[in-house]
Amino acid sequence: MKYKHKQRGFTIVELLIVMAVLAILARIVLVAYPGITGKAHDDAVRIDLTKVADGANAFYVANGHYPLTTGELNSINTKKMTRKSYDTTGNAVLYCVTPTTGASMAIIAKSKSGRSYSIKDEDYVQAYATTFPTTAATVCTNVGIASATAYWIHDTTSGWMTNF
Repeated sequence: MKYKHKQRGFTIVELLIVMAVLAILARIVLVAYPGITGKAHDDAVRIDLTKVADGANAFYVANGHYPLTTGELNSINTKKMTRKSYDTTGNAVLYCVTPTTGASMAIIAKSKSGRSYSIKDEDYVQAYATTFPTTAATVCTNVGIASATAYWIHDTTSGWMTNF
C-alpha cells in the first residue's frame, strides 16, 4: 500500500507574490518618509518658537520691555530648543527687538525641511515666506520691526546661544 505524502511549504509563485507585496510596501514607506520627517522638524521649530516667545512675553510682563541684550535674552526661562530640527548649515534662528524701548520682538527660524517660520510679540507662529536667512536687518524689517536690534540665537560663527 502506497501512502501519499502531502508536501508542505510554499510554491515559488507564492513566495514571489509575497516578495512583490513587500517591495511595494517598502517603496511606499521610502517615498513617504522624507515628508513625515520634514513635518516633524517643522512642528518642532514651531513649538520652539512658541516657547521662546512665551518666555519673552513673560519677561515683558515682569520688566515692561522685551529682552534688549543677549544677557536678558539668555535669562528667559525656556527649555533647550530641538536643535536637530534646524537648518544649521547657515544662520538658523534670529531674535529681533525694538531698540531702546523693547516694545516689540520677533523670532524667525529655519527648519531642516527648508521652511522658515516667525512669531511676533504675542501672535501665533506663521510661515515666513521671504528667503531666510538674509541679513538680520532685512529679516527684522520683513517681520515688521524696522531698525531692530538683532541677535542670532543660532549662527554659523558662534553656534547656539547658551540657554537655547
